[in-house]
Amino acid sequence: MLDEMAEARQERQELREAMLQIQNAVAQLTNIQERITNLLISLDGDRPTILKKLSALETKLDQLLQQNPTD
Repeated sequence: MLDEMAEARQERQELREAMLQIQNAVAQLTNIQERITNLLISLDGDRPTILKKLSALETKLDQLLQQNPTD
């Protein structure tokens, strides 16, 4: 009976430790996600993204084609 209680206590302790590890991992992942989001926002705000550059080029090309139709 005492052995069973000691084993149960040990299992509970191991589960507590595992839960703490999981909580720490989730906190780290949340932190990483926030940092990636901030980085992407910074990149988008500081310099034009490739999509914005392509869109600007497309607009300029459309304007040039409208000014000089060669049909």
